[in-house]
Amino acid sequence: LYRPMELEQAVEECSGLLRFFTEQGIQVIRLGLHAQESLMQDYVAGPYHPAFRELCEGRLYLKQALCQAERFAQGTPLWLWVAPNAVSKMAGQRRCNLEVLRRRNPVKIRTKADVFTQGPGQTQAYASIWETTYKISNSLNVGLAFAAVGFLVAGLVGVPLAFYGIKKGWVSIEGGKLPQCFLRGLMDKGDNPTCARSTTHPANIDSVAFHLAIMATLYALAYAFGVWWLCTMPKGINGLGIGMIFAWGMFFAMIARKLMAKFDLIHLLDGETTRRLTGATVDFMICAVFMGIQVRQLQEVAMPFLIAVVLGTIATLFICLWFGRRSPEHGFERGLTLFGYCTGTAASGLLLLRIVDPDFDTPVAVEVGLMNVFATILFKPISWSMPFVPVEGFPMLWIFVAVTVVTPIVMYFLKMIRKPAF
Repeated sequence: LYRPMELEQAVEECSGLLRFFTEQGIQVIRLGLHAQESLMQDYVAGPYHPAFRELCEGRLYLKQALCQAERFAQGTPLWLWVAPNAVSKMAGQRRCNLEVLRRRNPVKIRTKADVFTQGPGQTQAYASIWETTYKISNSLNVGLAFAAVGFLVAGLVGVPLAFYGIKKGWVSIEGGKLPQCFLRGLMDKGDNPTCARSTTHPANIDSVAFHLAIMATLYALAYAFGVWWLCTMPKGINGLGIGMIFAWGMFFAMIARKLMAKFDLIHLLDGETTRRLTGATVDFMICAVFMGIQVRQLQEVAMPFLIAVVLGTIATLFICLWFGRRSPEHGFERGLTLFGYCTGTAASGLLLLRIVDPDFDTPVAVEVGLMNVFATILFKPISWSMPFVPVEGFPMLWIFVAVTVVTPIVMYFLKMIRKPAF
C-alpha cells in the first residue's frame, strides 16, 4: 500500500536539499508544482502546497535562527536581523517560525538598510560582514542598489541644483554663465584643447601606459594590505580589509606622491592624464554597480526602498546646503560638491563641481582630496561601528547622534560656520 509523503516531511527533506545545492553554487529554479486550477481539480493526495518553496526557505531561516538562539540563555529577549525582503520567510507561514522560537526566547524581527552607504566600496565591506557573520541575507544586493541610486540622485538632483545656482548667481564663475560647448557636452569644431601631456618618451613607454602602471601598482599594494588585514584582524572587522581598498589605495597614493616629490620625480605625473583615467574608471564603476544589482530581489522591498531613498535625499540635501550656506566662501560650490560626495563618491562631487567651476579655479577640488583624509580619521567611530550594527543593543544610533551634534559645535568654535551667504 503506497502512502504519500506528508507535507511536513517533504518540507524537511527539500529544505535540506535546497541548502545543499545553494552551498554548492547550484541554482534551484523551482520547488513544488506550479499552482493552477487544473492541478487543484485533479489533486488527490501528496505533499502539495501553493507556496512550497517559501515553506522550505522559511524552514532554513528557522533552523539558522534556532542555531543562533542556542548561544543565549533560555528566556533571553532576542532580535532577529534580516533583510527587508526576508521578513515573511523568517516569520514563516502564519508566523509559525516565530511561535517555535518564542517557546524558548522572546524574539522580534528587525530589518536594516543604509541609504546610499557612501558608494559601492563601503557597501561591499559592510554588507559582506553582515551576510557572512550575522547571516543577514540579501544585504549586499540591497546595499549595492542604494549605492547605485546614490549616483542617480547625485545626477538627477545635483545637476539641476547646479544650474539653479548659476542662474541665481551663487557661483564664483564670472557672469554666472557656462559656454555652450560645456552645456551640450561636445566641443566646437576647431576648439579641441589637449587633455593630456606626455611625461615619458613613446620610444620607451607610452605616457598613458606609464600612468596606468602606477595606478595598477598602487592598487596591488592596497589589495595586498587588504588581504593582510583580512587574515590578521579579529572577526567582525576583518571584512573591512577588502571592502576599504579605496581607502588603502588613497593612503598609498599619498605616500607615492610624497616619495616622488622627494626624489624630484613628481614631474612624471600629469594631472590631466590622471583625471582622464579617473573619469573613465568612474564611468565603468557606475555601470558595474548597476549590472551587479538583482532587480528581482528588490521588487519585494520596492516601497520601503523608495521611501528610504526619498527621505535620505531630502535629509542629505538639507544638511549639505545648510553647511554650504554658512561656509566662509565658495559656499555653493562646497555644498554642491559635498552633496555629490555624500550620495555617490568623491568623483560624483567633482563631476558636479565641474559644472559650476569647469577649470577648478576655486580651491574646492583640492579640499575634496583633503576631506577624504580628514573624513577617514574623524569619522572612524562610524566606519568602525558599522560592522557591528546587527549586534543586539549596539549603540549605533547614539554614535550617529554624537557625531552629528559634535561636528557643527566644533566647526562653530573653529569659526568655520558663518551667517547664510545664499
